[in-house]
Amino acid sequence: LIVALSVTLGMFLIELLGFFSGVSMFNGTQNLISIGTHASASVALLFFLFEQWPCNTYWWIFAFCSTLPACIEIVLMIAVFVLKKKPL
Repeated sequence: LIVALSVTLGMFLIELLGFFSGVSMFNGTQNLISIGTHASASVALLFFLFEQWPCNTYWWIFAFCSTLPACIEIVLMIAVFVLKKKPL
């Protein structure tokens, strides 16, 4: 569980870096995906804690709710910084 939480924190830092660099700050699609996945992760993690789900369930929550927005953020950063496309 410690490894999963550490990787989740790293993914969150990738998203934060992309947001504060302006890459995805005004990108509506990325913002909608990020808000939706993080909101669903909040609900899922509440169930994870209060219903005492097994630890391997956290990896599923991580895969769908943390990896997806971070991967899209990485694609947006590559498009803006490497391919020199506009952030919007």
